[in-house]
Amino acid sequence: MASNVGQTEIKIVGAVAKEVVHCLDECLAKIGHCVDQLTDEQFWWRPHPSMNSIGNLLLHLNGNVQQWIISGVGGEVDKRNRPSEFSERRLIPKGELLDELKKTLSQAKELVLRLTAEQVLQQRRIQGFEVNGIGAILDCTTHFKGHTPEIISLTRTQLGDNYRFHWQPSNPEEGAPVAAFQPMAAELKSANQLPIGAVFIESAAKSFQSNKDWADRAVAQLPNEKLHIAIDENTNSIVVIMKHVAGNLLSRWTDFLTSDGEKTWRNRDDEFIDTFTSRVELVVYWERGWKCLFETLSSLQPNDLSETVMIRGEAHSVPLAIHRSLAHCGYHVGQIVMIARILAGENWETLTIPRGGSAAYNERVWGSAKK
Repeated sequence: MASNVGQTEIKIVGAVAKEVVHCLDECLAKIGHCVDQLTDEQFWWRPHPSMNSIGNLLLHLNGNVQQWIISGVGGEVDKRNRPSEFSERRLIPKGELLDELKKTLSQAKELVLRLTAEQVLQQRRIQGFEVNGIGAILDCTTHFKGHTPEIISLTRTQLGDNYRFHWQPSNPEEGAPVAAFQPMAAELKSANQLPIGAVFIESAAKSFQSNKDWADRAVAQLPNEKLHIAIDENTNSIVVIMKHVAGNLLSRWTDFLTSDGEKTWRNRDDEFIDTFTSRVELVVYWERGWKCLFETLSSLQPNDLSETVMIRGEAHSVPLAIHRSLAHCGYHVGQIVMIARILAGENWETLTIPRGGSAAYNERVWGSAKK
């Protein structure tokens, strides 16, 4: 039995690792698609002096992946200088920074694909946070996913009608191939209660909660009327994004294990129409979607990870379905934070470590200033 459990753990780690790599590749393709359309001047343009350019965001993503995956999980020396990611003002060629990001992601993906069950369960301290390996990887991936729409938004704002859309089909009906590791769920049927399964579920729940907290704190900084503002005709308002996220969560997580994640009662097109007349009405619907997610996630058992669920008729292993939902939330929470920051202007209060505040933060959490 010990041998079977070990093989099942390896398969679960492999399934999660492949989805993480897929997510990072997808984000990098979208970022590269944006950067290719910009001049170096546009690459370093910022909508407000207190906000970041795409150049700063690439430096930030590069530093975060190096610290959380390559150093935090892989064990290499942490050389990150977080403040410099935001203070950089030189006109560094866009191609140079994009190539650096590609190299970092290539190293990170190779590391993730080599991870063992023991490594993903191991506790470590990264940027002052106590996390296990799988928690670090999920946090880093959703962080990367969250900044991607910020880069897309900055690109679209500058290019307007000249922006070239990036399209990738997301399911077989649209022409996408079924991922090669999808059938793996059938091989996991013999799984018992696995420590790694419990760790994965707990880590996913924490990452979902972090995303919700960021969105809630961003929305709390805006008056009611600004929640309904779309920055331009090509973007959605915060109200519409919140409505879409809640609708998606309700559909995906209702009867998660026993029915298709795309419910017949869902009206996805209506999610992109602003129908809320009050903030209370919006928040009630938003909280309803998250409540459905958290209640279902907390009811899952480690052996449920061996099951197969369907989304629009496409088979998903349970770990894959969880990670796809987490990535979807991270993507749209990034949009919410970006729009809220623009609309709040000078009144914006940062949600993470403030620019120039890394040393003070490290002093507080570590007891010594660390770069």
